[in-house]
Amino acid sequence: MRIIKPGIAFLILILNFASFSAQKKLNIFIVEAKPVQESKMYHSPDNSLIQYTGRIERENVSLPRFWSPGVYVKAKFNGDLCEIFLNDEVLYENSHNYIEVIIDNMEPVRLQTKWKNNTIKIEGLSNSNHIITVCKNTESGI
Repeated sequence: MRIIKPGIAFLILILNFASFSAQKKLNIFIVEAKPVQESKMYHSPDNSLIQYTGRIERENVSLPRFWSPGVYVKAKFNGDLCEIFLNDEVLYENSHNYIEVIIDNMEPVRLQTKWKNNTIKIEGLSNSNHIITVCKNTESGI
């Protein structure tokens, strides 16, 4: 797998229905997303370095949509932090999805989206190469 550079990897997804490093405590949390500022550190969802696995609608390649449990996105990046922009359909206006985030084969972290537009922030990584996996962890009807 090739490495996404520089230090922050960004991707935008639409979900249709979301340990310790060597020196610092690893923090994975979710906050309400602000508008995406494209820059040299932004990586669009249609970037060939981002791998998608599962039932994914790609009618609009810059806004992949998925709704089945177990669908996941994987990318390799270099740096000490990562932000993932994730849109949630918020089915029935109150059903938020669960997602699972895995960094470098560490223990998975399960998070629930809280807004329509969410940012998953991962901080406290060593400044090196990392692999991130984000998996939909909710049933199809949510």
